[in-house]
Amino acid sequence: MGLFFAEVEEYIALREDLMLAKHLQVPFQWVEVEASNVISRIYAKDSSLDVVGCIIDDIKSLCAEVRVVKCHAIPRDRNIVPHTLAARAVSSYEDDLWLDARPFCVSSLS
Repeated sequence: MGLFFAEVEEYIALREDLMLAKHLQVPFQWVEVEASNVISRIYAKDSSLDVVGCIIDDIKSLCAEVRVVKCHAIPRDRNIVPHTLAARAVSSYEDDLWLDARPFCVSSLS
């Protein structure tokens, strides 16, 4: 896939999340990302033909399909548990499933 800037990674992660929600038929009404500039570009009226513009078009289409009504930014310091879990997922080669207890990596964060 190559190297991307953090902003492009945010768009790709959001698109992947929406594709998974669509595949699993998981309904939800809003999505949260850390980058406010990502949200601004998603809500922008103009569409660009660059790579990010194509990903944004996918995001808008997927939002309509899974009935997302709002996309908004949330600061990392208020989103530390999902951020920690995402970092673990990227750095781990193991599959994890937690049913009755929180994972150790976030047990002291919430």
